[in-house]
Amino acid sequence: MKPPHSHVHLVLALVAALTCGHAPARIVLVSQALDPATGGNDSALPTPALSHDGRYVAFTSKASNLTDPMPNPNDDEADVYLRDLWLGITVRVSDPADGGDFANGRSVSPSLSADGRVVAFTSHASDLIVGDVPGPGGDIYVRDMDSGITERISRTHDGVGTPNGPSSSPSLSADGRRIAFHSLADNLVAGDVADFFDDVFVHDRDSGITRRISVGANSFSQAAAISADGRRVVFTSRASNLVPDDLNDRDDVFVHDLDSGITQLVSTSAFGSGADRASSSPAVSGDGRYVVFATTATNLIAAGDDNGYRDIYLRDLVAGTTQLISRGMDGALSNEHSYSPCISADGQRIGFSSDASNLVPDDSNGPVRDVFVHELASGRTWRVSRAADGGAGNDTSENCGLSGDGRYIAFESTASNLLDDDGNGHVNDIFHSASTDRIFDAGFEPAPQH
Repeated sequence: MKPPHSHVHLVLALVAALTCGHAPARIVLVSQALDPATGGNDSALPTPALSHDGRYVAFTSKASNLTDPMPNPNDDEADVYLRDLWLGITVRVSDPADGGDFANGRSVSPSLSADGRVVAFTSHASDLIVGDVPGPGGDIYVRDMDSGITERISRTHDGVGTPNGPSSSPSLSADGRRIAFHSLADNLVAGDVADFFDDVFVHDRDSGITRRISVGANSFSQAAAISADGRRVVFTSRASNLVPDDLNDRDDVFVHDLDSGITQLVSTSAFGSGADRASSSPAVSGDGRYVVFATTATNLIAAGDDNGYRDIYLRDLVAGTTQLISRGMDGALSNEHSYSPCISADGQRIGFSSDASNLVPDDSNGPVRDVFVHELASGRTWRVSRAADGGAGNDTSENCGLSGDGRYIAFESTASNLLDDDGNGHVNDIFHSASTDRIFDAGFEPAPQH
């Protein structure tokens, strides 16, 4: 992979075992400053993205000293970066086309192909491509890290003019060919109308064709995620006309099959009716069979969920079953909210963050938000965001991303005790955790070379 002309924002990565043993996970700093003595800036970070094998982590940061020895006082915008954990190299993805110091607008929300070569992201910059005239409020871009070429994905259907609304939150298929995203623009596909609702779209980079998924929706549709095989797209919508008999007037989770053209409701009750409260934050397994999401609904399982908190659920679209993931020890309901799930390609591991203190034994940091992993086969849940000494993190950890193989998890945290030498205090950092103990003290252990 060629490192592009680089400038990087600060993010950290933690490498910690995703086993449920008692030994604390080892931690590796991913978004480290080029010169650690310069520290790092606080960052408002969306979820990091990982390659299938966990080697690459894409993330967002406002730090300007990840590739330069000293911070750049003129760079106060968020940028997207890619960290190679094998080589210990960080490069900036959202690079201006002229090779300048930094782009003229913020870039966020990265998504990564399985091999780490293709990065999709949202950007408000207008100088990522020579002569580009982006739309208002952000567009979707893709950068090929080998060729160094950046292309804009959210473009008008006729290739003339600019999108007339913002686009956001891209999600890449494993091969980097298809990108799902949502947009307020009504000129990305022919026949769209100005209904002032976000719609979900999928762009095929091979054919150059963009398809609208939420066709005719009578309310907004957002938060799209595409399966690794590029066939299914999950998303949230308030629309009541995507499926028959959607009468709950709530944000629901849907899945659309690009081959069959069929959309179905995911956040359905145990008795076939709609969820009685809103659902959000969907993620999908590699083949589209499993969908994980967050909801405050009380009627998704037959036993009911009356704890009054947001919980994490998993829907098996083949078996037609739904199960509660953020369950307390001994089957009890959780005693606080859970958020932002992520899922491995085989659907067997689910990561999420939670304020609950009863998901694992000895959760001693009270209402402080932690990151957990649940394993379907064993039914076990364990905490990933542990301090370097094996104790509890001393501040919030959240917003996880899992590698496709399920061996690694990345998340953000403001905790200052996850590393022995975290010298930047309580600022947002990104950490990366491994599901095996194949970790060197010095960093990430590469897989065997073929």
